[in-house]
Amino acid sequence: MTAADLLTGTGVVPGIAYAPAGWARKPPQVPVDTRIIAEEDRAAETERFRAAAETVAARFAARASAATGAASEVLAATATLAEDRGWIRTATRQIGAGKPATTATAEAIAKFVSQFEKLGGLMAERTTDLKDIRDRVIAEILGLPEVEPDLTDWQRLVRSVNEATAPTKIGIIGKYVSLPDAYLSVVEALKHAGFQHGADVQISWIQAEDVEGLLADDKLRDLDGIVIPGGFGERGVEGKVAAAGYARENGLPCLGLCLGMQVMTIEYARNALGLTGANSTEFDPTTPHPVIDLMDSQRDVTEKGGTMRLGAYIAQLEAGSKVAELYGKEVVSERHRHRYEFNPVYRRRFEGSEFRASGTSPDGRLVEFIELTGHPFWVGTQAHPEFMSRPTRPAPLFDGFIAAALERAEGRNPQLIRLTEADDTAVETVAAVDDAVDAGSARQG
Repeated sequence: MTAADLLTGTGVVPGIAYAPAGWARKPPQVPVDTRIIAEEDRAAETERFRAAAETVAARFAARASAATGAASEVLAATATLAEDRGWIRTATRQIGAGKPATTATAEAIAKFVSQFEKLGGLMAERTTDLKDIRDRVIAEILGLPEVEPDLTDWQRLVRSVNEATAPTKIGIIGKYVSLPDAYLSVVEALKHAGFQHGADVQISWIQAEDVEGLLADDKLRDLDGIVIPGGFGERGVEGKVAAAGYARENGLPCLGLCLGMQVMTIEYARNALGLTGANSTEFDPTTPHPVIDLMDSQRDVTEKGGTMRLGAYIAQLEAGSKVAELYGKEVVSERHRHRYEFNPVYRRRFEGSEFRASGTSPDGRLVEFIELTGHPFWVGTQAHPEFMSRPTRPAPLFDGFIAAALERAEGRNPQLIRLTEADDTAVETVAAVDDAVDAGSARQG
């Protein structure tokens, strides 16, 4: 008999069916190892259950060999719990109310085991720490080495989370904002970066189709940064383009992800390079300037589902670029899921402008990262760096984006300097001197 046996009910009950009073028909048949005992056999079964519990107790107590009398104390207390018979009455009552016998038995036994766990906690002062013993037993069974876990990173993270108090308003310009979980990875990546910088990231969900109206009312002015995440289809694209343009022209930090990078490219082509009607062939197959086009490798793809450019791909970053600075290296790997890309035919039209293709595939053909020189943060990537972000290791692009957004927030809302205890004393002293001077002047007057 093991603790697992107690939790599942295996081997505890001897296979005697029980029919509560009031059942007019034959009771349902249940597996032998989960049947509840008949009234006349309760005493005998309680004894068997107590014996099984003693076996478990003995295993724990044996580990606590340094504690004199530990085994006898555990056994005695466990026997008391078993003889209470409360677990039997509970299970019987639940079955009579219609709960499946298997569920009722397992829950009742689990409750008993929970009581035993509490007993172990109460006895911890007189025995070796039973929880520690249990952990060692589990580690031994699983073949895990006995080492003290290093919680330094997690403790540092907890402190960072508690200290992330600087309000930073981030707008997510999305097509699926009515279902925020569609952008869950993006939100979590923003939080990870916020922890790193002490920023309390406050999300504003903005429907892409509403952006042009919001811009007309100057409603995006109070944001500290915007993220334009991925998506598919034409709906809301013009709103995303307008948001990218507003961010570019007003120094608002902007991070474009996948489709986000594509609409940033479209916006710059139209409004900075003068390529009227520039678009993606995904949204306008007859556009005169297809700055975003279907990848060559996708032209013969007819089946949908798992046929995009998926998974991790390597990119070569341009030395001295903002993205290379953020990653701290010039060769990076990020995850992808897309069919359309920056049209390489138009690369030369962008060269010489503030628009910079700062990261490409190793062969130089595919544009993986873009950025705008002279802007606080206007960066896009064809990848999905949010998938690689972690609480203790924020994705580099999100890290840089939140840093820029926080700087904007602090510039718009300067914070008072927190005074130390020594500063408080100095201020009180100055105030006392001023009061004395004022009092003297009054007497002379």
